[in-house]
Formats: sequence, C-alpha cells, structure tokens
Amino acid sequence: MFEQDASGANWSKPNDLIAFNAKASDNLYHLYTVKPDGSNRHQLGAESSSFPRRTTGTPAWSPSGRFIAFVAEKSNHPGNSVGATPGWGSYSDLWVAAADGSRAWQLTDVPTDIDHGTIIPEFSPDGRLLEWTERTAAGKPVIPERFAGFWVVKVANFNVAPDGTPSLSDIRTVSPAGDAFNETGGFSADSQSLVMTSSFETRNFWKSQIYRVDLVSGATIRLTRGDSYNEHPRYTPGGQIIWMTNADNLSRGTDWWTMNADGSNVQRLSDFNSNAEARGFGGKRVWATVVQTSNWSPDDRYFYGDVETNLLNSDSVIVRASLTCRGS
Repeated sequence: MFEQDASGANWSKPNDLIAFNAKASDNLYHLYTVKPDGSNRHQLGAESSSFPRRTTGTPAWSPSGRFIAFVAEKSNHPGNSVGATPGWGSYSDLWVAAADGSRAWQLTDVPTDIDHGTIIPEFSPDGRLLEWTERTAAGKPVIPERFAGFWVVKVANFNVAPDGTPSLSDIRTVSPAGDAFNETGGFSADSQSLVMTSSFETRNFWKSQIYRVDLVSGATIRLTRGDSYNEHPRYTPGGQIIWMTNADNLSRGTDWWTMNADGSNVQRLSDFNSNAEARGFGGKRVWATVVQTSNWSPDDRYFYGDVETNLLNSDSVIVRASLTCRGS
C-alpha cells in the first residue's frame, strides 16, 4: 500500500507531490500532499483562513501545478457531514486553491439541499478547461435507475485574472440529456474530448457504461457493452483507456481493465477479486476505482490508484501498482 485509509490520489509531476484525501481525528476528510516516496506528508490549507474547514476531497492538480481543484462541504447545511464523504458529494461545491494551500477560492455554489452536490473535478491537459459532476436529484437505493441519484457533467473555461484570482466562464452541461447517473471521466490528450460514465441508455446504475464525448461536435459514442458495471474511465499516457468494471466477474468486486480509445482490444489489467492479489486485502472483495492519467510513472512501469475496500462507508487505500508482462 502507498497510503492506508486514503483515496483520490493525484500526482503533480511539476510539484513532485501526490495529493489525496483522508479522514482525520475530527471525523472529517481533509486534503494532504506527500512526496512519491511517502515523505513530507502535509495537510493542505491547514494554515489558511480562506480554506474550507469541513470535509474536502477529490483533489485535481492543474497541469502546470499552480492550482489544485477539489470539492468542499458547505460550512452550514442540514444534518451531518457523512453525505459529503469524497465521492458522495452532498452539500458540496467546487473549489480551487493555490498549490501550497495558502489561498482558496469557491467556484460554484449549488443549492443547499439533499438533491444537490458536487464530485470529481478534472483539468484538461492544456489547462484551459475544468470539468466536474453536479447532482440534480438525490439517490434512491431501492430504485436501480436512481440508486446513486441523477447527475450531470459540467465543463467550463478556467480563467486566471492578472492578480492570480481564478474563475469559471462559459459553464455548460456536456452529458446526455435526461435524468441519469452521469459522472466525470478524463480528458483526451488534445483536450478535444472526454470519457465519462453514464446510465442514460441502460437506465440502471449497476449497468452504467463508458462513453466518449466530443467537445466540439457534442457527439456521444458508447465504448463498453454488455450488462457489467463500469465507472471511472481515464486515459493512459499511451492513449488507451483504463477503467473499473466487474466484467467476467459479476458477483464480486471490480478490477482495472484497459481498452483502446475506440473501445476495441479490451483486456483485464488487475485481478484483485479472484486470485492471489486478493490476499493482500485479507481475501475480501474490493473495488479498484480511479487511476488518473497523471498517476503513471514517466516510464509507464507503475501507477498510483485507488482501491475501495468497503462500499458502505467508502473506506479506501491508495496502492502503487507495478506492471509486469503476462506469463512472467
């Protein structure tokens, strides 16, 4: 393991830092940075009066390393902070901070009710765009179509004023029309398209599929097929897509799989749930989740990824996964 009880790993090569979220002694999630060798762990924004004080999570570095986007729980709202757990997003807005956490700015302000929230920001590789996911209706677990709620994917221009203040402009929804579970994925290397998760065709969260959205034409192309559960697509540095799925393993957790950008050449990458790899988690079912494009080593021999160990409370660990040739 790289980090226990942590998730949201995002590696900034310019800063030589990995950002992530972890639960602290106050039972809230906070953002931390650490060197790739595990040294110099630091809570981001702890010394800044402008930084939000309740749960923060899912950090995303800008390509230059100058900024870090994240999601933050509103300072006041009904109920407790459980719903704001990173990846759940209740009562949460989109924020961005300076790389050292010295200043932070709120970028969005969703209504303060159970039907709204924010998760998973991502910068485009050219740094001009920022995408995130907003909830439009709360989840109803007894209804497969609405198990995790209805969400839309937003994209906006990311601007920085001469005084260094960031802002958004031309905010638009890029996910398919209609009520469905839609979730942020990663941008392509040319920043002209993105991959995302959606249930708009299957009408079932547990059968969500992976799509590519052309940001110029608006065309949406389905990349995965079948009845498996698919989520969290990101491009690899080589232009493939890595995502989580329970394909060929519908009764247990999820693993990382890869495919070409057009959906061809589908291959399993990990096998956490059916062989010796599972012993590292006590033989329990786990859910391999996000591998950011930036999380691959410069030589593509290893990457950092999130592995969820409990779906009910979102317990997770961050692993460093090394690649080996098949049959070795």
